[in-house]
Amino acid sequence: IGLAIPFIVTKAIWGSTAKGNPYNNRLMRQENEPDTFVPGYSYTGKWVYTEIVKFYQLWSDVKGTRVDSTSDNLDIQVDTYVDGNKAYVILNNLDFVSKDVDLAILGLNSSSINNIKVKHLYLNGTSPELHVENIALDTETLTIGEEATMILEYTFNTDITINESNTETKHYGTTYLKPIVGNQKEIFQINGVTTTAFGEAILRLGVGRPHGKSVMPSAIKVNNTTIDIPSNWRGYNQAQRERFFGVLEIPIPFNLLQSNNNLEVTFPDSGGHISTVTMQVFNFSKDIRTLSSDSFSVNNDVEQELNIYPNPSKRIINVLPKIDNSIESKIYNIVGVEIKRFKGSTNIDISDLPAGIYYIKTKKGQSKRFIKL
Repeated sequence: IGLAIPFIVTKAIWGSTAKGNPYNNRLMRQENEPDTFVPGYSYTGKWVYTEIVKFYQLWSDVKGTRVDSTSDNLDIQVDTYVDGNKAYVILNNLDFVSKDVDLAILGLNSSSINNIKVKHLYLNGTSPELHVENIALDTETLTIGEEATMILEYTFNTDITINESNTETKHYGTTYLKPIVGNQKEIFQINGVTTTAFGEAILRLGVGRPHGKSVMPSAIKVNNTTIDIPSNWRGYNQAQRERFFGVLEIPIPFNLLQSNNNLEVTFPDSGGHISTVTMQVFNFSKDIRTLSSDSFSVNNDVEQELNIYPNPSKRIINVLPKIDNSIESKIYNIVGVEIKRFKGSTNIDISDLPAGIYYIKTKKGQSKRFIKL
């Protein structure tokens, strides 16, 4: 916000004349201005705020240390900041329809929270509206409007301790702006990658394509290993534009990363370009994706930690060390609801699960996160 404020024009008085229309993107206007330009009209009255002030009212309380947060819906962007006993969870809806947001927080219950305040900036007809309210602590879902932003301010009974870290680094391909030729492998190299024991990685492909062409690649290999490709991307199909141009985010199994990485990208049809290839690497100080509530906690006494592969996956996952076929294990969704049960760990079919984040929990107390594409 500190960077944005200097670039918002305050009054733009050059627009308040009989020779031109008032400049719309400004923080203040004169009280008696007409809604639309009228030649010869006298612009009078005291200076009052335009609706742009709602942008600052929305963000006015947010401060603190940025902490890790994730969304299982690509069209809902999420960011979170912690300051003392407050957490500010920011949600932004990229879609043109409203979305229901599940408010369940893993490892917490309403007794840990003192208050929840919601600020919701959305379009009401043709006018932006900022709605502010305190909601009940046991509220399970909220609806965020189309292309709207919502900030949830959680006030906890005690200060929030931040004692783990997630360090993000960005790495860039050595080549860029390659034309897409159908069924031809395009080779990219991303070097200088450093990883720790735990983390995540996202391949980001900048792609421009004529409409009617495949947005997603048909195949991607990372260091000679084929990875699963999601069918969805952030945002919409950009049908009203001349062509599609966007960044595709593709999870990469963390254990595939090397210091120097060879990438092969194949599209099924010709046309357009791969403009850029970058990689986000997140190194965790511990496995911070493991569920933290008592009912889902990892048993640290277990000699071997679970390993799920491939992860992410569209269809089949395997779990190591192998779970006895006579022992029943469970799969939970991101909010801790049991989704399905299985025995053993060979060829677990997850094709029927909606795309999102899930956890496997074994009878031994082991827990591991995986992503269904």
